[in-house]
Amino acid sequence: MDTHLRNAGKLKIFFGMAPGVGKTLTMLKAGLDIQARGANVVVGYVETHGDPEESEIISKIEMIPLVLKDDDFPYGEMNLDAVLARRPQIVLIDRMEHINHPKARHRFRWQDIQELLDHGISVYTTLNVHHVESLIDIVFQITGIRCTEIVPDRMLDSADEIELVDMPQDELLVKFTDNKINVPDYMKTIAHDFYRKGNLTALREIALRTLAKRVNLQLTEYMHQRNIHGPWKTNERFMVAIDASVRSEELIRMTTRMSLSVEGMWYAVHVQTNDTINAVDEPQLKRNFMLVRELGGELIATADTDIASGILRTAKQKNVSQIIVGKSYRHPLLRLIGQQSIVDNLIKNSGGIDIHVIECCRNDSKVDKPKTATESSVKISKQYLLTLGITALVSILGIFLQSLVNYHLIAIAFLFTNTFMALFFKRGPVIAASVVSAIVWGYMFVPPPMQFSPKNINDIVLMGMYVLLSTITSSLAIRVRNKDELVHFREHQTSTLLSFVESLSTVQSIDDIFQISEDHISRTFGAKSCFYYPDQSENLDRQIHSASTFTDPVYDTALWVFMNKKPAGKGTDTFQRVKGTYYPLINSGKVEGVIGIHFESQNSLSLNNEALLLTFFYHISLALDKERLNRHVGESRIYAESERLYKTLFNSISHELRTPLSTIHGASAGLLDEKTSDDPRIRKTLAKDIHDATGRLNRLVENLLNMSRLESGRIRISRQWCDIQDLYATVKSQFAAVLSKHEITIDVEPDFPFIKIDDGLFYQIVSNIVLNSAQYCPQGTKISMKAFMDNSIPTLRFDDTGNGFPANSIPRLFDKFYRVPGTTSGGTGLGLSIAKGFVDAHGATITAANNEHGGAQITITLPSMAQPVSMQDNENG
Repeated sequence: MDTHLRNAGKLKIFFGMAPGVGKTLTMLKAGLDIQARGANVVVGYVETHGDPEESEIISKIEMIPLVLKDDDFPYGEMNLDAVLARRPQIVLIDRMEHINHPKARHRFRWQDIQELLDHGISVYTTLNVHHVESLIDIVFQITGIRCTEIVPDRMLDSADEIELVDMPQDELLVKFTDNKINVPDYMKTIAHDFYRKGNLTALREIALRTLAKRVNLQLTEYMHQRNIHGPWKTNERFMVAIDASVRSEELIRMTTRMSLSVEGMWYAVHVQTNDTINAVDEPQLKRNFMLVRELGGELIATADTDIASGILRTAKQKNVSQIIVGKSYRHPLLRLIGQQSIVDNLIKNSGGIDIHVIECCRNDSKVDKPKTATESSVKISKQYLLTLGITALVSILGIFLQSLVNYHLIAIAFLFTNTFMALFFKRGPVIAASVVSAIVWGYMFVPPPMQFSPKNINDIVLMGMYVLLSTITSSLAIRVRNKDELVHFREHQTSTLLSFVESLSTVQSIDDIFQISEDHISRTFGAKSCFYYPDQSENLDRQIHSASTFTDPVYDTALWVFMNKKPAGKGTDTFQRVKGTYYPLINSGKVEGVIGIHFESQNSLSLNNEALLLTFFYHISLALDKERLNRHVGESRIYAESERLYKTLFNSISHELRTPLSTIHGASAGLLDEKTSDDPRIRKTLAKDIHDATGRLNRLVENLLNMSRLESGRIRISRQWCDIQDLYATVKSQFAAVLSKHEITIDVEPDFPFIKIDDGLFYQIVSNIVLNSAQYCPQGTKISMKAFMDNSIPTLRFDDTGNGFPANSIPRLFDKFYRVPGTTSGGTGLGLSIAKGFVDAHGATITAANNEHGGAQITITLPSMAQPVSMQDNENG
């Protein structure tokens, strides 16, 4: 997959001003021409509508059979998987903007094209100007048509070639009049309004300008690459302020066009306050966010109690030179009391940043509101009723207390009530209550009551101050509440994320990562999750991890996500009908796994929770990457240890083989020499040397074979009752020549019982221990083989009076190929390791230590077994 992405296919777009200019025919001719020059070309999807010339060309090019034909899609859909499996060099695909069948993998055909390009397949396709995302508002102003089939600008930006298919307006109008144009279904009712000379002239100009901008960008890029000096344009940075309104779509597209005209970067900022997002606004806000990403902008979501200050703060952080905002509506009452709009605050505090105030064509009031909008309006209406009801209650209470208290105290009571309500209700209801309470107080309580004619100038000033103070205190209380709620919200998200990260920091395995992730996702978001992880071959395992609670996911969707590094499933434009949404866990460009999320309820994630969930995914991918690196480090350590053991074994065996082989070679040469072979004494000596050397070689081969048996686990224990006295005597006799330079003693307690062991393996154990002592102890050392009962437990012990073991070497004495540092004697370092392996196979234990009075000591503790009666009788007899 990465190879395909590095060698992406080429995209060529046949671009036109309107249906009927001949884009499809031009594309087919180009495909036929390049096929004649040896290219492997197929037709993925083309609508000929019975055109004989197009049909004739298609008959000469291989066509991939279509799928998903039904009443709503009579032509069917392109078989994306079949094209990927066929892997042509070039595929011809008509109508790039087409919305696919609901059962198709992707929602839009341009997404099919993108996947083909990612897999190294070049594409020829067609597109009309009114389907380009950033141009649909301009086209709507000209033609009155707003297309739902839209292609993002990035597809045009990524195209390797765009060919304009042009036709004079008069000729196209004649073609339309003669019914030679296949008009799309969404245009049939207004086709006559669309195909007017003025419209076509404007659309043609837009198409030409679009291509001219592209050519200019290509020229500028060419000059940059080749260091050709020229009048470079300044690096402008644009930022558009967006909210949850439909008008933001128009602002986003306009910002895109402005940035393209001067080759500048652009951002979209959304400032979140407690009053900006609710269940009604979120779907539209998500659409606006998606539009920003599709048009290539950088999305910034921030939080602030004041929208204007949040916009300017972000603009300064990004070094923005121009801000685009929509014209904001300000209620006349707010204008009257001097409250400034967002635009006013931006212009006042913008400094050197240019502010563009745009009057949008679209009106949110014309957009159908979902059912939740009505529900939200009902909630706001209830708040107005509650605040006014509370004001009425305070007024009634004031009437009863009017004879007991001064009317100034009643004003304070109203003021306190308004401030209290500001802690619980929204700004509009609270300000309305403040104004109503001021009117009620002035009319009912200020002398003379029941009329607006206060005689005291102090009361007149007091009424004015009351209205102003009530509004200010209510606004301040609301602002404090909003800040408090924002702090609590941030604290909650921070603590949730911190808890998750701390849990991940303690993991010891991939199982822990997935189990912790499932627990936190379930607890935080109320969702079920499933986890896919690549196997040793870096292919996605078909089985979900055992920690998964979302137990019926779709593997094909997860595999597509893994291969394409993009989300898919519910809420996306790919595999929309599957259950759950699947996300790639990406770190440093590598997909560490795939996670599927499924919500039992129909409610989708809020924007804040969606951002938190994506942050969870990021930390999961980091944890998986860390675990993968740890595993690789462990494997590297094992490999390095294997290399070290290999070199140690090679050096040891080389040394062990060289000495006896040299002896054999020398002795056999002597036997072949006539001068020495006639002497019986010399011949006997040489024959003895050969015998001893072959014995040493035999022991080396036996040790290697025994170690191989231990490593493979093929040791079979054949237990028999054995007399340890006989076993010791056999070892002493067998190696009498090797042990001749040492004093060997056998000390077995008289009442030591028979032991049930594999006598062949124990012969190897005892001989390896004794020969190890003989090899490393000085000549004349006393080596004793003992057997005794220690608290009814059969114990074998081997002592010598040599130099003993270095204290730091004792823990490693039984390791494979370990030799005590500083020793000059040969050996492979396998003797004691083999002894331990055979002892463990018997269920016994072996330990090493130093004697109190010097020398080494090795002890074997055997499991206690009852001795057969017949053997006890033989012993006694």
